[in-house]
Amino acid sequence: MSILCVGQCGYDMIFCIPGRIEENVKARITEKYELAGGPAACAAALTGLWGAPTWLASRVGDDIFGEAVLRKLRDFGVDISFVKQFSGAESSRSVIIRHCDNGNRTGFNYPGTLGGGELSLPESWDVLLLDGHEPETSWKALKTRPEAISILDGGTAREETVKLAGAVDYLVCSEVFASGYCGESIRLDQPERLAAVFQKLKQLASHTAVTLGERGLVYEEGGQLYHMPAFLVHTVDTLGAGDIFHGAFAYALHEKLGLEAALRFASAAAALSVQKIGGMSSIPALSEVKAFMAERPDEGRSWII
Repeated sequence: MSILCVGQCGYDMIFCIPGRIEENVKARITEKYELAGGPAACAAALTGLWGAPTWLASRVGDDIFGEAVLRKLRDFGVDISFVKQFSGAESSRSVIIRHCDNGNRTGFNYPGTLGGGELSLPESWDVLLLDGHEPETSWKALKTRPEAISILDGGTAREETVKLAGAVDYLVCSEVFASGYCGESIRLDQPERLAAVFQKLKQLASHTAVTLGERGLVYEEGGQLYHMPAFLVHTVDTLGAGDIFHGAFAYALHEKLGLEAALRFASAAAALSVQKIGGMSSIPALSEVKAFMAERPDEGRSWII
């Protein structure tokens, strides 16, 4: 069994400030972190660290940021043979302002000067995770191995991402994607409206779930809607939690877990990650996730809406 992640990778610079960003006001940075990032890259780092044979199809420049990203991915056990490095190009990089008071963050992304076109792919894989940032290569992967389990990390309901959602087995999307596509807010106290949201999402993918941050997630299985509460932890930093969730979900399907078990497993990994600062730097060990779940057997359990 093997996993292919297709999408974005880049370089993250995290700056921690007390309070919030205000215009025309200087803010002192109390802590800073520099690390590799990007949804697909972070997910690949997790599955690579946990021992699953993992490829990443992405692109970087040949600048110092691209070199740093490639070194970090190798450290996590990711096969970077299909990460294309563009000569003379600037890698994608982001500045993330982390708010020390609540762990939330505000991000600013520079996409770099990378070339376009399809990326090369390995000959075979069993699980495919897409983040929507490489549409041409994503379609190529879906057509090359239609028998592979396919997952879309739906961040925002852009036209190309919505099209990809209609071609995968599992759509695990953000609240932003769901509300943007369906034109409905996600309200747990309004089951009829929530059912309407999932009726629309199911037109895209047969297996659907919507992540809600600290409110957990909602998913549909067998014609029934379920709410899975989040594990209760102290949040230090939310950066990369969604990417880690999707990586852990892909790993769980790779290990042949069912939908509910895979979602709870991914929730546990994300809960551990938000207790540390950074994206890749907050990926928990597989043993940590298993121990965490064993210590909290009654948390994160689904109930019918």
